[in-house]
Amino acid sequence: LHARGFQLLLCNAHQDVEREREALQSLLGQQVDGLIVSPVDATGSMEAVQAAARARPLVQVDQRIEGLDADWVGVDDERGIRQVLEHLVEQGVKSVGFIGARETDSSGAARHQAFRRLCRHFDLSFSENWIMLGEYSASFGRSAMASMAEQGTLPDALVCGADIIAIGVLQTCHRSGIAVPKDLQVTGFDDIEFADLCTPRLTTVRQPLEAMARQAVRLLLEDGDEASVRLALAPEMTLRESTGKPAS
Repeated sequence: LHARGFQLLLCNAHQDVEREREALQSLLGQQVDGLIVSPVDATGSMEAVQAAARARPLVQVDQRIEGLDADWVGVDDERGIRQVLEHLVEQGVKSVGFIGARETDSSGAARHQAFRRLCRHFDLSFSENWIMLGEYSASFGRSAMASMAEQGTLPDALVCGADIIAIGVLQTCHRSGIAVPKDLQVTGFDDIEFADLCTPRLTTVRQPLEAMARQAVRLLLEDGDEASVRLALAPEMTLRESTGKPAS
């Protein structure tokens, strides 16, 4: 944005729909030229984001609201989950679980649905007891993993819908004496900085963040009257020790 002569005003809604509405109204009140928004809730954010899209050029990034007449740029969630499951099959995994975000989160919903669909494709077994949905936080990852461990039988691997959740899972595994990856393989999604700093280092899906940012800015500044655009960019696997020795 700066290279194109624009200044960035950054607001964080902290996953709160009301804060998001207030932030959008404030930015519109300051006569901003356009908006790049990651909607908090796939349905609850509709009214405020739709009103903002009518007032200014608006691009959704990462999260999205289905049916909203606005461009969207994000990662191909299904392709990312496919890459994870393909890797786990190569590691000899037969059974898997999933810990991710609630269905009100568009990316969380897409990853959860892709997980269920692709498990059938790869003939991987899963139990409803091994699927837990909550919030994007390490604390949820810790509590979900603790609940799963209390049930007794664990799957061969756990697919987490976000790295921050996976980091919480790894913390509970360490405290509970569950060896990763020997007893349980764990994967994340995002490839945040901490994924390379936790123990063991986290196998995850890397989002093309710079490409997403460039496309979002391009769509915002080239806003026209044509139909809204949806760009799902390809992710890449990053192999680390949480699923075994990384590939060279």
